[in-house]
Amino acid sequence: MLKLDRKYFGETLNQAADGLEQSAMAALNSLKAKTCKGSEYTGWFNWPASEGFALATAIEDWLKSYKVDFDLIVVIGIGGSYLGSRAVSDLTTHTFASVMGSKATVSGKPMMVFAGHNMSETSLSELLDLMAVRKPVVNVISKSGTTTEPGVAFRVIKDFMEKRYGGSAGERIIATTDARKGALRKLATECGYKTFEVPDSVGGRYSVLTAVGLVPLALHGVDIRGLLTGADQVFKDLSQEKPQSLGRLALNYAQCRTAAWNAGKRIEVVAYPEPKMRNLVEWWKQLFGESDGKEGMGLFPASIECTMDLHSMGQYMQEGARTMMETFLAVDRPRTLRKGQETPSIKVPVTGSNLDELQYLEGRAVDTINDTAMLATRQAHSQGGVPALEIRLTDLSAETIGAAFAMFETACAVGGIMLGVNPFNQPGVEAYKLKMFELLGKPKV
Repeated sequence: MLKLDRKYFGETLNQAADGLEQSAMAALNSLKAKTCKGSEYTGWFNWPASEGFALATAIEDWLKSYKVDFDLIVVIGIGGSYLGSRAVSDLTTHTFASVMGSKATVSGKPMMVFAGHNMSETSLSELLDLMAVRKPVVNVISKSGTTTEPGVAFRVIKDFMEKRYGGSAGERIIATTDARKGALRKLATECGYKTFEVPDSVGGRYSVLTAVGLVPLALHGVDIRGLLTGADQVFKDLSQEKPQSLGRLALNYAQCRTAAWNAGKRIEVVAYPEPKMRNLVEWWKQLFGESDGKEGMGLFPASIECTMDLHSMGQYMQEGARTMMETFLAVDRPRTLRKGQETPSIKVPVTGSNLDELQYLEGRAVDTINDTAMLATRQAHSQGGVPALEIRLTDLSAETIGAAFAMFETACAVGGIMLGVNPFNQPGVEAYKLKMFELLGKPKV
C-alpha cells in the first residue's frame, strides 16, 4: 500500500537516519506502553482494533435506520474536526461530481461541503445559498462547542435549518462532541440531535478514524471499514517486537525527519503531483505543525503542488536557502471511478504534426509524463542540495488512505518523542484566541 524511497536523501543523512533506529524504537515502545509525554492522548494508536470497527458497526446500523432524505452534507468544524474527512472526500470523489450529479460516480454520493474553518462572511453566505437549493444534513463537530469559528458558523446554519425545517430541523443535525459535558453536548440533549462522541483519549489532529471522520464520511458513502482496515494493518505491523513493512516505513520516516533536523534542516516541503491530494497534505501540515512545533523545535511543514508550483517556487527550491528537506508524495493509480469503472488512461494524441514540439511524447500516458516530471524534480532538487524522500501510495483506495493516516500519525508521534516534545498538546494555539477575545470584548469568566 505504501513505499518509502530514500535514494535521493543523501548518503550522509541516510547513515544518520539509520543510526537513529534504537532511538525510534525506544520512542515507539514508550508510545505503546503509554509512558511518553502526553500519553493520555494516545488512544488513536491501535484505534481500529480497540474501538474503530465496533464504532463502524454502530454508524452503519444508525445509517440503515436514518430515513432523512438528503443530497448535501455540511460538516462544521476546524482543524482536525474537518481536515481528515475533507482529505478523504477529495481523494475518493470525482472532482466535478457536484456539477455532474450521478454521472460522476456509480454511487451518486451526496455532495460534502465544509464550514466553520474560517471567519469569511462571503463563504458562509454562499454556503447558505447552496443549502437553500439542496436538502442538507449538518454534522457539527466540536468537543466543547465553544470554539469561535465553528461556533459562529453553527449558530448561523442552525438558524437557517430551523427557519426552513421548523420542528423537524433537529432530525437533520448530528453533533459529534464530548460524551458528557460541554456546550454542544448540552444543546444536543436539549434539541434531540443524534450524537456521536469525540474520544477523551484522542486529540483533534489524530481523530480522523474516530467518529470525527467516520460519521461524515459514512454519510458521504465512503468505505469507512476500508479506512480502518488499512490503518489496522499499520498498527499490527507496529505491534511486532521488530516492526516490518508498513510499521518499519513509519519509523524510517520519523528517523529521516529527525536526522534532517539534527543536520540543521528547518523546513519540510511535501511535493505532490495530484490536485486531489491537496487536502491530504493540509491534514499532514496540521498533524506535524501542531505536534512538533513547540519549545523552539520541529520542522516547519510546507507544501508545493507539482508541476504547477515549479513555475513559481521552483527557483527557490532549486537554489534558495538550503534549510529544507523535501518529501514527494506520489500515487501509482490516481484515477477515481467514473461510471463504475476506473477512468481510462489519457495518452498524448498522435497528430502527424510537430508544431507544438511535442511529437516525442505522442502515445505516452499523461500519468507517465507526470511521474517522470516528479522523478526529474526529485533528482534536480537533490543535486541542488535538498535531500529528498518519496512516499508512494499504490492507489487511492480506502485501505491505502487509511494506512497513510496511521503511518503519518505514528511517524509524527515517534518523531516528536525523539525531539523531546509532547506531540499531543498545542499550548501555542491559545495565543491568537486570547488576543481575539480581548479585541472582540469577550467577558472574562
